[in-house]
Amino acid sequence: MLLASVLLIASNLVLQTNAARGWFEKKLERRSGLDWTIGSLSWTPWTGIHVGDVKAELLNMEAAGEARPLYQVQEIEVQIYWLEVLNGLLEVREIRLKNGRVAIPIELMALLPKKEKESNPALADEGADPKPTLPSEKPDPGAGADSTEKAAPKTGHGPLVERPPAARPVKLVIDGCELRLYSISDQAKSELALKNVRAEVPLAGEDREGWIETDGLYLGGRSLSAPMRSGLEWKQPLLLLPTTTMRWAGLEVHAGASIRVRNVPRFFAEVRVPATPLEATPVPGWPELAVSSQKVTMFSQVGGSLNDFRSWRGSTVIEATHLNFKHKMRTDGLGFESARLTTRMRGGTFQVVDARLLSERLSFLGNAIVVPDGRVRGVLRIVADRESATAITRLAVGSLLSQGWTRSWFKPLITPDRQFRDLHVEGTLSKAMIDVGRKGEELEVLQAWDRMFAFVRNEEKETEQGVPPTLDREGLIPQ
Repeated sequence: MLLASVLLIASNLVLQTNAARGWFEKKLERRSGLDWTIGSLSWTPWTGIHVGDVKAELLNMEAAGEARPLYQVQEIEVQIYWLEVLNGLLEVREIRLKNGRVAIPIELMALLPKKEKESNPALADEGADPKPTLPSEKPDPGAGADSTEKAAPKTGHGPLVERPPAARPVKLVIDGCELRLYSISDQAKSELALKNVRAEVPLAGEDREGWIETDGLYLGGRSLSAPMRSGLEWKQPLLLLPTTTMRWAGLEVHAGASIRVRNVPRFFAEVRVPATPLEATPVPGWPELAVSSQKVTMFSQVGGSLNDFRSWRGSTVIEATHLNFKHKMRTDGLGFESARLTTRMRGGTFQVVDARLLSERLSFLGNAIVVPDGRVRGVLRIVADRESATAITRLAVGSLLSQGWTRSWFKPLITPDRQFRDLHVEGTLSKAMIDVGRKGEELEVLQAWDRMFAFVRNEEKETEQGVPPTLDREGLIPQ
């Protein structure tokens, strides 16, 4: 007993040394390509292995600027099968994560070590324009209508012909963790967060059930959903999130997912929204503005290897009819007969293949691409009738987007009663420029948005106070 106590104390003293922690940190770095920091290490036969203050950051943090740590966990407790240790085996029984945070920047692909040249010769020339080949398959936006008839989601891993023998049970327990998606340049303004995640997740053993719950989804600090809870199913070697139906703003959202745990961990997720009306819902970040639609459909899927972002392949199609935006201070609204968004992701390249809002008076049509090194390029065409062009010109001049007074911010189309303006976006995710000036002068996209938003806010205040417009509308009618 005395010898065992001495060995226990001595081993824990060794684990607390910088050399021991550094050895584990280097081992994790070689396997993950991230810079790991471990605050403390200890173990006892009755409490298992305890790891405290674990943090994983990008190796090139200087290039990452204000990027947060990718992973940060206050406590990790690992229980093992101690009898197997006597046989020279280390088998995990339970992993418990307490107070953890996963923070993923949308610029992540640009910050990871460059591997795309090896897998994508088209990007070997850094100066070449990104010209990805579009895939031939097209997601079916109407396929979501029968999603409720399926008992479980597609796994994306092919038919399971033979199930391997069940291993010893392993359970992952998550307590008070968060998942955040943000932009390094924008930080919390448009941050998407899944708060206070709790879960019991079976990862091995015989078939069994688990669960996951969260306080809800938030965008920029504003709640997008009520607290959610869903069951999980372990059917080795797959962890399944059975098709779950949620309601949001009148929409029925059907979501399902699966993760293959054996060998290379792969995942597949699918979200469908059958044709459903969208009730008047505040626009995130602009609570005074509400959006509604007579019918919305969506089909989205994504899959790939969990440890390789560049293997992820996904597509999304969203369609809406009779889309209407209405401000609480106005009796009229801005309506569009139809709207469509089509996106694809392949090999770390994200494409907005088609984005459009169409109406007789005002239409927006655009597309864009983001390649793995962070470069972004896109174009947005605005087509407006005379009245709409006048209002938008006033907005461009009043918010200083045009960088000077101009009679019209638009150019005439062949159709005499229509005007148009093409806006080109180019740069990187952290600094994208858009040519909004009257002579094509450029502004940063975020700066242009902030100027426009501040002008609209000021107009709202002046309207509430009964102050007349500062610019003469008649003087801005396009000639």
